Amino acid sequence: MSYYSYMRIKLLISSQGNIVPLTLIASAIIGFLTITGLYLNPLANSPAKTSMQIDPKNKTVSVGEVFTVQVLVESTIPVNVFSGLITFNESVLAIASIDYNTSIADLWAKEPWYSHGHGTITFAGGTTRSGGFTGNESLLSIKFTALSSGDGKISLENVKILQHDGLGTDAPLYESIDSIFTVIPTSTNNETDKPKQSNKQTNVTVLTKSPNPDINQDGEVSISDLSVFMLYLTSNNPLADFNNDGKVNTADLSILLNSM
Repeated sequence: MSYYSYMRIKLLISSQGNIVPLTLIASAIIGFLTITGLYLNPLANSPAKTSMQIDPKNKTVSVGEVFTVQVLVESTIPVNVFSGLITFNESVLAIASIDYNTSIADLWAKEPWYSHGHGTITFAGGTTRSGGFTGNESLLSIKFTALSSGDGKISLENVKILQHDGLGTDAPLYESIDSIFTVIPTSTNNETDKPKQSNKQTNVTVLTKSPNPDINQDGEVSISDLSVFMLYLTSNNPLADFNNDGKVNTADLSILLNSM
């Protein structure tokens, strides 16, 4: 503390023998700590959290227009499995295509699938990155076609992200916020045919049936077991060596994925 700052606080406390109100003393101390950098932002010590959000949050498009939304994952702690449900208004919006070939997830227990007539997309995938995923990147890229005028709300539900801790622990999540896409009419295009579903092939390998590798022994094979498996990938841990060949590799991953 500089001599000037010290004398200023001292004068506020007892200037000419008068007692200064505590609010003024507190203001002086907070002001000093802010200047010197000692008054820390309380968010700096907040618990690490993870989120899955739709980007952008709002947009205005015209009937017949095709636009893209991203499903983004942001995390300050290592995570390795991502799942959820996307819902949207089918009377206003239609799926043109779903791209996940450049996703942070490089394997899929449940490939992103559009349910016609329900306005939903379900997905469950994981990453094999060493140490898990941290940062802010795209999980899915979805192209929508605006069918008719109105508000096309797109929502994320049942979001689940698991930590890369070998236990399949749920990551603490920020709440996902709905996105609103306002569709306005155009003078040249009043009706748009619903696009055909994309038959785009992906680089995900179709695997054969295998025994149930319930790693965490909770009575079912789920994405929690997938999260645990990620920790042992490329090791020789017998817990994840389902085919008993002395190493944990894609052959064991095949058994796990096809048992879910």
